[in-house]
Amino acid sequence: MKKPFSLLAAMLITLTSISGVASAETTTNQISTDQTQTTFINNVTESTELKQFIGQNNVVGWEVTKLSPEEFYKRYAEITGTSVEQAKNIHTSKQGVSPLNLNQTYDAQYVAVIDLGGGVRVKAGVLVQIQEVQFGGSLGRIFLKVYDNTGYVAPYSGSFTVVKNFVQGTLQSSSKLQVSYSGYAETAVVNGTSNQLNLSAGELVNLGWSASTSTQTTTYYRKHFDGTGYVSP
Repeated sequence: MKKPFSLLAAMLITLTSISGVASAETTTNQISTDQTQTTFINNVTESTELKQFIGQNNVVGWEVTKLSPEEFYKRYAEITGTSVEQAKNIHTSKQGVSPLNLNQTYDAQYVAVIDLGGGVRVKAGVLVQIQEVQFGGSLGRIFLKVYDNTGYVAPYSGSFTVVKNFVQGTLQSSSKLQVSYSGYAETAVVNGTSNQLNLSAGELVNLGWSASTSTQTTTYYRKHFDGTGYVSP
């Protein structure tokens, strides 16, 4: 009678051991999956870390610029086509440190860098308001608002043309900004080459560009782009 009991006990121990290994492997896989869903990139202007979420359309990075009140007025006027005085009238952020010295509210420009291939990049940006807050014993940041009508597109570098269909910034939460964008880039091709992009007409076509209009000496090539990017403060 002892042998069957010993055999049963051994079987139970073996099953428990196998179950424990499977559970550990599952946990390891879950951790690995979670780690691949978030990457970290450096804030170009402040050397702090930004969190960039997956599922983005050709967004290869983010640039963030903290703006003083004067810089905000100028940038808002440039983007919206209004005057600096009008920018001051809509500006509702309270710059500086609160009386309790617990937080600071300031404005910033968030820019998604979009890769079109062949070394060509464009950017889509919005103006936002940020507040520093206390999380336990550490200082963090949250989004307060996205300023209306401040979405824009531009070449990331170079002098080719970029045209905006729309750029919309939306707060998914106080810790997640969504920037949706649509537009097209255009370059002039003369004698079979775009001097602006240093690419031939054949290379442009292979990268998804197509001829739009032409004159006797120049053909203009366009590439449309659209997508959505997400970033934390």
